[in-house]
Amino acid sequence: MEKIWMQAVLILVIGAIGLPTVAAGNGIVVNKLAVKQIPYHNPDPAAGPLVNLPYFDVQNGLRWNNDLVHTETTGDCDRVPRPVNVNGYPIYPRRTHLAKPRVDERHCLKEIDGRVTSKSVLIGVDSTDGVRWQRPMVFPSGKREFQEYVIGATPDGLVLNILEVLSPETGKTIFPAPVKEIASENRSVPKYRFTGAGQFRPSTKRFYVYDAEVTLFSSTGGLYEIDPVSDDKKLIQSAKSTLWRGHIIIEKMALNEELGVLLLAKRLEQRGPGWVAFSVFDLATQREVFEERFGDNCYCTDPYVVLGKNGDVGFSYRNQNDNNYGLVHYRITRSTDR
Repeated sequence: MEKIWMQAVLILVIGAIGLPTVAAGNGIVVNKLAVKQIPYHNPDPAAGPLVNLPYFDVQNGLRWNNDLVHTETTGDCDRVPRPVNVNGYPIYPRRTHLAKPRVDERHCLKEIDGRVTSKSVLIGVDSTDGVRWQRPMVFPSGKREFQEYVIGATPDGLVLNILEVLSPETGKTIFPAPVKEIASENRSVPKYRFTGAGQFRPSTKRFYVYDAEVTLFSSTGGLYEIDPVSDDKKLIQSAKSTLWRGHIIIEKMALNEELGVLLLAKRLEQRGPGWVAFSVFDLATQREVFEERFGDNCYCTDPYVVLGKNGDVGFSYRNQNDNNYGLVHYRITRSTDR
């Protein structure tokens, strides 16, 4: 990943030549530093998928990782020669959650006594494509197991659907999953299980999770603040929909602890083309203070947000109309003159 000119794209800071600065609200200032389109191109599809995610380097430069995901084997179904599916195509079982430090998830299917089972493992990959750590994605509970999923990934922590937080550097637990005890069976089970995007705020030990259900006739849920100690679940932003029942989904999020803001990557889910958006949610006032949309009539997918230093944020998305990725570099500050 450090082969900068061979396998990554350097995003130059061009804010000095006129990209807008927006006073978003409550003293929060959003400065757009750079915009870039990156062609979607896989020179060798037979070698498997590309990472295609942004990251910040040690100098706080926003870069793009387009390395092959499977440059090494990690065991189980991730091996050479590659297993093939029923159509004879090779199986590439990994996807990347975080480009730096690199964290992948390996998902393998097995047939046992005529029944298909799945097994997922989180994998830390180092800069030389070696495996640093591996962790099975299950919560053991007596004779049962609960499947775990990643719902948030930043350099500060990996948030699982059961609200356990892991270090992306080591795979070790930073914050244990809240549990409830089943005394009669002498086992514990996860207190929470979510499917939407989530983040953890270390200073308050609270979580922020998108948990919503939108149908043709109603919308429920939205963005919640959760205190796992008191079990308090507070709705801080209701789920949003359009006149024609399109659903605005928060697909990814990150949290800047110093500024006290959530950075949201959103997508309009509807029939036909829609848009993606980057927005800033102020935790002090519990309201959204900035939003910028991209691709009003675009088949746009995979909105993603990554944190840098000094309030820098990278937002990316895939534009399937133009077959490229959009990458935007923001810098967020909070003015002392509110």
